[in-house]
Amino acid sequence: LLVVILIISVLAAFLVPAVFQGRKRVRRIQCTNRLRSIGQLAMNWATDNRDSLPVAKGEDPRAFESFQIMVDDVQEARDPKLFICPASNDDEAMPEEEEEDAGGTFVLEEDNVSYAWRNRRLRTGGGASAKTLIGCDNSIAIPELEIEENHAEGLTILHLDTSVEWMTLKDLQKKKAYADGDFDEWLASKKLGK
Repeated sequence: LLVVILIISVLAAFLVPAVFQGRKRVRRIQCTNRLRSIGQLAMNWATDNRDSLPVAKGEDPRAFESFQIMVDDVQEARDPKLFICPASNDDEAMPEEEEEDAGGTFVLEEDNVSYAWRNRRLRTGGGASAKTLIGCDNSIAIPELEIEENHAEGLTILHLDTSVEWMTLKDLQKKKAYADGDFDEWLASKKLGK
């Protein structure tokens, strides 16, 4: 009996970390797919709106305000799960009660959006590079700084050409723009840790 218990504990010691790593990988893939979908919806929206990405009015609009423009205007954007990173603690937005039966829209708020978005106008057909950053996770989980949202190892970044890139925290720290806080400057959500 002791030998069997020992064998089971050894197997569990090997399998449990592998299961957790697998779950992290699945969350990162889901996050990548959701961010890519947001980018594609934004590009479709831009096609109908003078080639400008959706950015809410105001001097420093928040990501959820800009995303709300798409939700109100594009049927495909009316999925509350789309705006939540699977690794985040955010709750998905619920449709207004009177609109729920009609499949109506919902209101996005800071607590139900876990992605950051560009806070300055950008034309898709202009001189912007295809690799211009337009969105990403709104934070990196850093327990020491009491930031427990999204991924601990890095950031999922969305480019203007709707490609999505995973950057580790180590790679981000090598980038001058990240180290100087320039990511915070153009992001509509300023929760990125260093």
